[in-house]
Amino acid sequence: RDAVAALAPIGERVRELHDALLPDEGFGEEGFGARIEPYRCTVEPGGAVELEVTVRNPFARAERARVELAMPPGFTASPESEDVEISPHGEGAVRFVIHVSPEPARRTRVAADLTVGDVRFGEQAEALIDVE
Repeated sequence: RDAVAALAPIGERVRELHDALLPDEGFGEEGFGARIEPYRCTVEPGGAVELEVTVRNPFARAERARVELAMPPGFTASPESEDVEISPHGEGAVRFVIHVSPEPARRTRVAADLTVGDVRFGEQAEALIDVE
């Protein structure tokens, strides 16, 4: 009990610092600003797949969101990045065509890096691509 009592003020200070330093993301119960569909797919070596990235605006004002995909070597996206205007607390969607490596691979990760307005939220969603 003494240890819990001693740690309580430290925990409260960490919470205060977290609230002060990190943006109020406002991404709702899920806590993520984006999702990619399909989440998992299989593509022939050297083939292509279309992914749709749905993004959320966590702010109470209209904002432009930018989505860039982080991909492994040998994969390319068209377009390389995409912007979408989103209403306050609304959602928008962008589409990418992913050209995969000619080499077989399992569970290759593609991630959506999200910036809304001037705030970069980083990688907020992933999709897994099997190349076989």
